[in-house]
Amino acid sequence: AKVAIRVEREAARKRREQKEVRCSCVVECVACGLRSCVAGSVYRQHERLQRNKVAYHRRVEAEEQLRLAKESEVSRLEAMEMQLIERLKKTQAQQQKAYHDLEVALAGNAS
Repeated sequence: AKVAIRVEREAARKRREQKEVRCSCVVECVACGLRSCVAGSVYRQHERLQRNKVAYHRRVEAEEQLRLAKESEVSRLEAMEMQLIERLKKTQAQQQKAYHDLEVALAGNAS
């Protein structure tokens, strides 16, 4: 009977050792003496970090696309503004010429 108990204890010890070898990151809590495998939490933390990196790069890419679209819109509006200014200058020149021609015609009739 003692031999059977000793054999059982030895088998249990070997099973514990094998379990610890399989999970290389077994941690023993100093405060409570509990053992736990942190590989799962490390893996989850790594996965969360990777997801955050991907999300960050997506946001950066989206912001870059938005910036480029806004720059394009500003360039288009600046070109339109220049065209309108040129049209305004041309219209003002025509009005000044018409006013001058009218003054000349009125001055000619007055004599």
